[in-house]
Amino acid sequence: MSHTSEMLDLFMIGDKLATAAKRLGVLPRSMATSQIPLIEQMFPGIDNLECTRCIMTSKRQVLYTAAKRTGVYRVSLEKDSQESLYWSGLNPADIKEELEEKGFTTDIADFSNGVHQGIRETGEIYNKSREAERLIKSYDIKLSEVEENIPDCSGIRVVVILGMINPYDGTHYLLVEGNDSYLQKTILDDFKCENKSDLLNLTQDCTIKNISQLKEACPDVIALTGDSQAGLLAIYKAVKSDPSFLDIPAVKNHAVFALPHCSGGNPVDFPWVLQEWTKAFSKNMV
Repeated sequence: MSHTSEMLDLFMIGDKLATAAKRLGVLPRSMATSQIPLIEQMFPGIDNLECTRCIMTSKRQVLYTAAKRTGVYRVSLEKDSQESLYWSGLNPADIKEELEEKGFTTDIADFSNGVHQGIRETGEIYNKSREAERLIKSYDIKLSEVEENIPDCSGIRVVVILGMINPYDGTHYLLVEGNDSYLQKTILDDFKCENKSDLLNLTQDCTIKNISQLKEACPDVIALTGDSQAGLLAIYKAVKSDPSFLDIPAVKNHAVFALPHCSGGNPVDFPWVLQEWTKAFSKNMV
């Protein structure tokens, strides 16, 4: 894997493409993403034009305006499908023909058949095939190594909270990873733990209305992802205002872990994300 990065005069549309390219040492002038929370922290200094859905629907003009302003008319597109484990409901490759009609040059990296193909095609696009093969090899070695230590957490109750802090006004948001989430399918199911998110009263966008609801879920483990400070501060305030909050097993036993977010938008980093979750849920911890 490359340890230095070069910025190319192009736009990237799609989280999986952007994160794979970054691991290969390639950065875009600007990008459009939607799956990974706090992605701006992964790509400091890279302009995020809009969310992928906006670019593909009502705000395509944002891309055209950016191209006119910068003189950049090359766009790399991620391809995905409903059969893919990483499916986000969007396939950026669908706008390829329209872009070419507008005078853009396009590239496509296909992630619909798995991360290996996606990495290889990303490498081919940016002349990083050797780096791509090294990344695939390290991915496979790490995943095999970590899967040997997957913990059996049968009976362990878990709540996973994704913290978000608005960078402009400082508002904190706490979202919950549900039983239909990518995290559930790729990690929690294998751990055999019980996701108790269904016991929480959530808003339509899966935001926790009141952190005190954790008393009803009574988790043995609370995992904080995204901006963990949002979750930690909420728990701190809950304990200060209601001492019975300390009776929650996870709080009482200090089983509150800040862990990397597990997203279908970043399958390239999955083995290393799984490694940290495995450490936290090992028998010595819970």
